[in-house]
Amino acid sequence: MDLDTALDTTVKKQESELREMEARKRELQELAKQQRFRPSDEVSTFKLIKSIKEMVTATMTLVSSAKRGFVYVVPAEALVITSLFGINAEAKKLKELGGYAKGITNIAYADIAPAQEVLDIGEDLRHYPDYGGIYFAVVDKKHCVSAINVDIKRISLNEPISMIWTDDSTYADYLCSTFEMLWEQSVPAAERIQELLKRGSPQT
Repeated sequence: MDLDTALDTTVKKQESELREMEARKRELQELAKQQRFRPSDEVSTFKLIKSIKEMVTATMTLVSSAKRGFVYVVPAEALVITSLFGINAEAKKLKELGGYAKGITNIAYADIAPAQEVLDIGEDLRHYPDYGGIYFAVVDKKHCVSAINVDIKRISLNEPISMIWTDDSTYADYLCSTFEMLWEQSVPAAERIQELLKRGSPQT
């Protein structure tokens, strides 16, 4: 094949590929219009939480600034943390102002005292029998704290954890939907505590 023919063939091939790409572009544009995709005007923020100290600080800030209320799903060890570091006191203030506070946890015999404290300040607390380690909270249906890896071995501010804080409303909606699903499958904490007290022994 001579040089002119080779160049002509190459150009025609590239022109064909370009026409195909333009056609794909038009298809995608039409699909986007049909889906009516509208990106949010708000830019979400994501921050990494690396210790219990940072988690306590973030939680205190969120609860103390809450306008409507919050929901959470946490391991029972977290109830001890909320008691020790003043988070329960902030939640009580919110409840007294008419806000909501609803939580789900796993209550064993050893967890009766911190769970009862949460009930005493007016929070709606439930026990989830099949709890498997999920850990998150949503404040005012927008601000979220959720776990990547939380394995609390001891109650210490320096205990390492991996969590994410974000103000992404889409993620908040997802976590709230998850919470409602777990809530329907849970039992009132007061009933669980009475059950454990009747047994009179530390059983899970």
